[in-house]
Amino acid sequence: MARGSFITARELATLSILLCASLAPVACDSGRLAQPRVDVVGGVYVVTLSPGVVLEQRLSVAPSEPLPRQSLRIESWLRNASRLPVQGAWSICGLHLQHAEQFLDITVRCGGYSAHGVLAPGDSVFDRRDILAPELPGTYQLEVRQLVEPSVWIPLTVVVRQP
Repeated sequence: MARGSFITARELATLSILLCASLAPVACDSGRLAQPRVDVVGGVYVVTLSPGVVLEQRLSVAPSEPLPRQSLRIESWLRNASRLPVQGAWSICGLHLQHAEQFLDITVRCGGYSAHGVLAPGDSVFDRRDILAPELPGTYQLEVRQLVEPSVWIPLTVVVRQP
């Protein structure tokens, strides 16, 4: 390294390469699958990003079968189940929803969209979304996203029951 407290751009680039190689394949995009693979094992969504790099996502909906116009909460926990740190981005101010036009969003929102960072082995992040069920009873298919980068949408079925 250069003398003193400053490092040169070349030294910084070398350190970045070494740091990248020492973390996880996902941290530098090498070894990443073209598209993350999502499997369901015992009610847990297992997201494989690259060989040996796995995240677990758990979703819960309460109440499980709401009445029309009843509020419900969708919660998601995303945990690094690998032995390696995983770099990515995740939602921070309410889970992202697709195909939820019939639902009214009642989540108190903050000014953020996502956070970028590294999840250490065993670490987890949490987010939620509060919505009102549609007026009409029926079965609704939504998709929920907590993992923003890489983007992973998890299917969710909500059954709105007759009053």
